[in-house]
Amino acid sequence: MFTKFFKKNQDNSDIFKKLIHRLSGMPVQDLEKIDRLLDIIFTPEQLKTESIYREETLDDTLKEAKNQLHKEQLEKNLERFRKNNK
Repeated sequence: MFTKFFKKNQDNSDIFKKLIHRLSGMPVQDLEKIDRLLDIIFTPEQLKTESIYREETLDDTLKEAKNQLHKEQLEKNLERFRKNNK
């Protein structure tokens, strides 16, 4: 019983080699399932979507800048309206 507790741990490189060997023999469909499971296990708080991973394009940057400009203009107009009504 005590021999199991005090047994020297296996080298991690051996475990990694066994894992690689086992994964290399699996079909692609099973590997995709494993990949999805790992995503669920290691990132439960995030919903994986393409929008999270896609890079921001120039169009997105322009839209964001225009939206910010419109927002600032609306805020200025609202402030002007409030001053005129007082």
